[in-house]
Amino acid sequence: MALAQSSTNLISPSQSGITRIRSNSNLHRFKIRADERVIFVGRTGSGKTTLADKLIRNLGYRTVVLDPKHRWEYPGYRLVDRYDPNPSLVRQVFRPRDDEVENWRDAEKYLEDVWNYGIPTVVYIDELTRLSTPRRTIPILADFVRLGRQARMGTWYASQRPKDVPSLFLSEAEHWFVFDLRYVADREKCVGFLGENVADRITETYAFWYSNPQEPDAFLVHQRR
Repeated sequence: MALAQSSTNLISPSQSGITRIRSNSNLHRFKIRADERVIFVGRTGSGKTTLADKLIRNLGYRTVVLDPKHRWEYPGYRLVDRYDPNPSLVRQVFRPRDDEVENWRDAEKYLEDVWNYGIPTVVYIDELTRLSTPRRTIPILADFVRLGRQARMGTWYASQRPKDVPSLFLSEAEHWFVFDLRYVADREKCVGFLGENVADRITETYAFWYSNPQEPDAFLVHQRR
C-alpha cells in the first residue's frame, strides 16, 4: 500500500522568523552538552548526516559512530572492527554486520565495551531503525538513552522514518533537528512531540526545524552553503 505524501503546505526558508547559519560559523548556537540525547530526522539526502558530522567536529566531543548502513565516509574518523578505548582517538566508526535476526550481537558487544570502559563519549547511531524497532531495542542501547547522563555518555541518533523509531528515543531526546520528511505519518509523529510547526514539508534542502528544552517552540533554520 502506498504511503500518503503531501504536495501542499510547503514551508520555505524565505518566510519570516527564520534563523540562518553560514557553514560552521554559527553552530555554537546549538548548545549541546556531551551527556545529552539528540535526534536527527529527515528523508534521504535532506542533510541530517552532514549536519551531525559538522556538530561532532564543532563541539569536539569524543565520538563513536555506529554505521549499520556502511556509508559513513566523512574524513577524520578511524574505521575500527572493535571498540578502541584509546582516549586520544577522538572519532571512530564501527560498521555492525549482524541484523535483528542475529540479535545485533556485534553492535551490542561494541556498545557494551564503550559503556564498560567508562570514557566520556558521544555515541551516534546513523540510522537508528537498523538497530532498533518499535518491538525490540538492544538493551545496552536503551541504557545509553535512559542512564547515559549518569555515565557521562551522550546518545545521538538519526532516522529517515521517525514513525518507526521506538518512543523511548523520541521522548528522551533533548535536542531535535527535523529536516524535510516526505511522508505524512513521519511528520505527524514529530508533531506529537514538537507541535504543529513541524507538520508541513520544507522546500529547501539543508533547512531544518530545531527545538530544545530552552526553546521548545521549534524554529526553522536555513544553512547557507
